[in-house]
Amino acid sequence: MNRSTAAALAVLCLSGLTGCVGHAEPVTRPVPSAATADPSGVHREAFLATVRQQAPGLSAESDESLVSLANQACLSLRQGREPGMVLAALNEVTTDNGATLLGAGLSAFCPEQLNKFGQ
Repeated sequence: MNRSTAAALAVLCLSGLTGCVGHAEPVTRPVPSAATADPSGVHREAFLATVRQQAPGLSAESDESLVSLANQACLSLRQGREPGMVLAALNEVTTDNGATLLGAGLSAFCPEQLNKFGQ
């Protein structure tokens, strides 16, 4: 994991959005990872293509970093975090590219969470 990914995950954890710190409620059901939810990798590749095309500011991030951030956002939403807080945390760690990362991540890795954004 590179430094910018570690920093991004640390900000999400410290903000309490991913359940890393200060989250008393346990996750009651297993949450599939991108690999198990998308064994063929089709959704992962579509996610990466979208992010790379629409958020050139994230070009220095590795594919693994971007997928990890998207999965952390999905996990936060599944754990009941407020959608606006998840987006704000992503914007903070991705220099205002959070909406692109979140939209592509929801579509690829947790489409059941799209309804939280009025979709």
